[in-house]
Amino acid sequence: MSSNHPSENELQQYAIGELFTNEDVAAHLHSCAGCHARVTNYRLLAQQLNAMQSPAFDFNLAQLVLEQLPAPKAQFSWITVFGVVLTLAFLAAVPLVFGGYIVKLFKNLPALFATVLTVSTVAIFIGQLNTIIKEHYHEIKKLDFN
Repeated sequence: MSSNHPSENELQQYAIGELFTNEDVAAHLHSCAGCHARVTNYRLLAQQLNAMQSPAFDFNLAQLVLEQLPAPKAQFSWITVFGVVLTLAFLAAVPLVFGGYIVKLFKNLPALFATVLTVSTVAIFIGQLNTIIKEHYHEIKKLDFN
């Protein structure tokens, strides 16, 4: 008897005829009663599954389930409005609180460097905002059942 038994997947494939060419499995089955019994059980199981009639329904189950779901209601999202207002308030407060420091910081920088820094910051902000909006629309699209 061989100590290297075929895997259950190999035995199942051999039982249903998908593993014809593997002579190692066939040789092992001749010498191992346990694996031979499992292959015989898999063959019987496959025969029984093939003999079963598939149920024929005269209705569309998906349509019946969808009819039972409540219709989505368009609701105004106060949380989104609150988030936008809070973000705008923060963006407005930063220059008010740190305006003097920001002016001093940019006063000593060359004009070109300050422009590049400002444009880069705005571009990164717009890019991140665009990514967030796309992800939001993607998630909302997942929820659209129609």
